[in-house]
Amino acid sequence: MMVLTIQKGASRPFRVIHSLGAEIPAPSVYAAEDSARLRKEDPMSMKLYVGNLSYETTESELNELFSTMGTVESVKIITDPYSGMSKGFGFVEMSTREQGEMAIRELNGKSLRNRTIVVNEARPRKPRGGPGGGGRHQGAGGRRRY
Repeated sequence: MMVLTIQKGASRPFRVIHSLGAEIPAPSVYAAEDSARLRKEDPMSMKLYVGNLSYETTESELNELFSTMGTVESVKIITDPYSGMSKGFGFVEMSTREQGEMAIRELNGKSLRNRTIVVNEARPRKPRGGPGGGGRHQGAGGRRRY
């Protein structure tokens, strides 16, 4: 039989001690902060939003275009999970803030595949709602009357 006890610890609010002496971290109350900290990009880099892309634009084309402004760390075109088709926007991460700002100045409003692209600094992603239904409320027994 395994016996667990809870002790106050220095590195985390609580530690779980296994009966054999092995120390196992308890689930952190700071788990959301920990995962956000791990996801943070390099503070020297700059992530850019690139919008109004043609559906045929490829990540290699964006990489080639933005590499004229400096070192490109990553390129990601957002696709529909069901069809796999481009949603018409993506993100480019430049290695320095100066290169990112230059890319915004030089490439915002430029033409790529006969489309005028929009280049801005990417905003942090808003937290999404937790698990649950969603969907439309139809009221009146869930039936629409026309």
